[in-house]
Amino acid sequence: MVPIITAPPKSHQVAEAIRREITAGKLEPGDRLLTVRQFAARFQVSNQVVQSAFGILSQDGLIESHVGRGTFVAHLPSDQTRRSVVMILDGTRDPHTRLPVLLSAELQQRRLLSLLLDTRMTADGHAQDEIRQLLQSCPRALILDAYSLFNPELLDYLSPRTHLIVVKRHEMELPGSPIFYALIDYVKVGRLAGQYLLECGCQRIAMLNFERRPRWTSDLLAHGLEQALSEAGAAPCRFLDHLTPPEELTQMLATEPADGIFCHADHIYDRVKRATRQLGLRQGEDFHAVGFGNTPWAEAFGITSIDPHEDEIARIVATHLDEGFTGGRHIIQPTLHQR
Repeated sequence: MVPIITAPPKSHQVAEAIRREITAGKLEPGDRLLTVRQFAARFQVSNQVVQSAFGILSQDGLIESHVGRGTFVAHLPSDQTRRSVVMILDGTRDPHTRLPVLLSAELQQRRLLSLLLDTRMTADGHAQDEIRQLLQSCPRALILDAYSLFNPELLDYLSPRTHLIVVKRHEMELPGSPIFYALIDYVKVGRLAGQYLLECGCQRIAMLNFERRPRWTSDLLAHGLEQALSEAGAAPCRFLDHLTPPEELTQMLATEPADGIFCHADHIYDRVKRATRQLGLRQGEDFHAVGFGNTPWAEAFGITSIDPHEDEIARIVATHLDEGFTGGRHIIQPTLHQR
């Protein structure tokens, strides 16, 4: 059974926001924090959420409370920033995204302080100053989901003492210190999807895909699928945009029926399910489907899914930080998970 992993609790999100201000130097040792009530109003959460966030930060040694006086930023030991790990990852606000939670848990087990940012923040002018300060503070490591929306100019501010780890997407051409890569073989994911659907006897295969651009995940997945179909002498794949309105998607599948469907991500299979239900088509009989992610959505929909083993990525990265940093590559091999 696939574990149900959702977005971090609000208390962890509030704790990370406060931790970010401390790490960036906006709150310095000895500074008095806002009250629980003031933070609750600022973040639009309950007092209990803020109290839980304070508990997390206190346990990490970042803040200390004094009865009758308030809560203050702790006077950190000189190596405190060397225990901090900045993670700039894609999709941190999406509940189906597993890697941020998995990485945070692995780092916490090793008593490393994780600070999570979304890749899209690197394009925001206001956030860029804060990220620069974070990178200049010399954290132990920067874990980067090298998504195409990341602003690579920010890496100019990365301290030479900070380890750079690139996960999931693609290798970056950067001079200087060695980089450790923990990458997913996305082309193989596409090949596995194509081979599975062909083995099911599918002859008209469609892919529900995100925007396709060179080096994006969508492009790599599509390449793998196209390779599998071409090698088998099958008909070319048809691409469907995941943003197509439901009624249009239903009409497209009615006009050009597909007996095999590969979804870029498990959760967008919901669109296929609604369309095929309206057409009276039965999954496993009239058509076969395969998703990507092996998330709780795949189990809920009852579809075969390709597992990218993000738990393995998290474990490899955390172990790598434990054992001492060197450059190198580790390619994660996806596997098919049939229901």
